[in-house]
Amino acid sequence: LRLGAPVAFGRLHVAPLVAEFLVQHPAVQVELVLEDRKADLMREDLDLVVRIGALPDSELRGRRVGAVAGGLVAAPRYVERHGVPAAIDDLSGHRLLDYTLAERPGRWLLEGPEGPVPVFFEPVARSNSGEVLRAMAEAGVGIASLPDFFVDRSLAEGRLVRLLPGYRTRPAGVWVLSTPGRHQAVKVRAMTDWLAERLPERLGVPGDGR
Repeated sequence: LRLGAPVAFGRLHVAPLVAEFLVQHPAVQVELVLEDRKADLMREDLDLVVRIGALPDSELRGRRVGAVAGGLVAAPRYVERHGVPAAIDDLSGHRLLDYTLAERPGRWLLEGPEGPVPVFFEPVARSNSGEVLRAMAEAGVGIASLPDFFVDRSLAEGRLVRLLPGYRTRPAGVWVLSTPGRHQAVKVRAMTDWLAERLPERLGVPGDGR
């Protein structure tokens, strides 16, 4: 069974569940493919993929298993040098880090008390890896907008602090997707059910089970 997932999310959440699945189902062989770009299931011969974001292709069979959100973070050393932004408009005077695989690079869309707020910026650094951006933020390079699952431990251990906590990124759905021709295969159904049952527990949010 070939299963695709985003790199950091796959390492933190999918890989441990795949390991548990293999202990329970020793006759199954699994190849876990971790890539941050959106994989084409049919062209890349994937049985399943875990994807974060809007459900993209109508021909795919999808089950929503939760959602992830995030916010702005920076290192304490960055705050000591550059200060704390007190309002969204203050971000224009700060050093910002950009994720190049975002829907619109160079723009954050944050949800605040006044509703959706776009932030347009020229980044001081950019990367296609959220883990790289987290490392840059921890080093004091600038402010990053990252999902909670990237930064929860860094925040708890004091390597990062939350900025403008009243502004959050819009929650993005977490989906388990399969192609119509494969979703009825026993191994695909078994892994889909396994992830749909256990991923919401790890994320602390309900899935819809469909």
